[in-house]
Amino acid sequence: MANELKFLPVDEDEFKQNNSLFDRPSNPIGEVQLESTGALITKHYVLSAEKISQMEVRPDDVWVISLPRSGTTLAEEMIWLLNNNLDFEKAKAQNLSKRFMFLELVAKMKFFKGAGEFDDLDAINRAPSPRHIKSHLPLELLPKQLVGAVKPKIFYICRNPKDIAVSQFHFFQMLYRFKGTFDDFAKLFLNEKMNYQPFWSHVNAFWELSKTHPNIKMISYEAMNQNLSEVIQDVSKFLNKSVTVDDLEKLKVHLSFDNMKQNPCINKQEQFLRNKIVNEPKDVQFLRKGEINEWKKTMSPEIVELFDKWIEKNTKNSDVDTLFR
Repeated sequence: MANELKFLPVDEDEFKQNNSLFDRPSNPIGEVQLESTGALITKHYVLSAEKISQMEVRPDDVWVISLPRSGTTLAEEMIWLLNNNLDFEKAKAQNLSKRFMFLELVAKMKFFKGAGEFDDLDAINRAPSPRHIKSHLPLELLPKQLVGAVKPKIFYICRNPKDIAVSQFHFFQMLYRFKGTFDDFAKLFLNEKMNYQPFWSHVNAFWELSKTHPNIKMISYEAMNQNLSEVIQDVSKFLNKSVTVDDLEKLKVHLSFDNMKQNPCINKQEQFLRNKIVNEPKDVQFLRKGEINEWKKTMSPEIVELFDKWIEKNTKNSDVDTLFR
């Protein structure tokens, strides 16, 4: 096949060194990279790569795409409710992972096979319309039909990479038992050794497409955090829906961090306990703080300088950083 995706293994010694920082065999360190772009992913994903690439996309699909820990869960819940006439009863009765299906979870991680709450690609293909689908995959690994004549609604969720790094550090301590320091993790992040990276090509691909494709909407976590009312109204208009003032206030209450953290259909407590990711409910930290600029309280001046240089280098010919300033 002329357009078949080709993956190459990453450097074995470097992989072993980075892998040693985690106490779970399944962890976020990329095992293979796409030959054409260097996009990192797991070896297990390669088995499903072509199937995902050739997946049929429907015009009434709603997609949420992001890098991990960008504010994806908040965006999913908001978008699903707006596209489903604020059906709070269903949202409180059905797990978000069933309402917003995770495209590559089973393909990427044998760890979750048979988890019961997570859909594989066949289930997504069988799902009735309108489907709501989330993915962390970079553009080059997503279905080819996603950008083109079909024109589904696509939301790309972005966040200040400094805060993404802080959030991933804490999340990966729980999920993958990362045992290094934050500085260790920051260097992994900046050296782009983890699944779904490189970071900037991931974000830039959708940022540039959004300028010419009206079916693609960029949303920053900073905007959701600082002016949720405006984002709700913007998303509602994008979905060709309308919200009353009363609807808006109810949705804001539902989406408040405290309510989301306590919501069993969102907080993943049951799934993480069942999969033995943690042993006690108190240890589930899927939703941790919901803050912006936490990096200011976490990063040393030396790490901040490294991030600033990395951001400057990768945005000098782009205005993408305006999304999360």
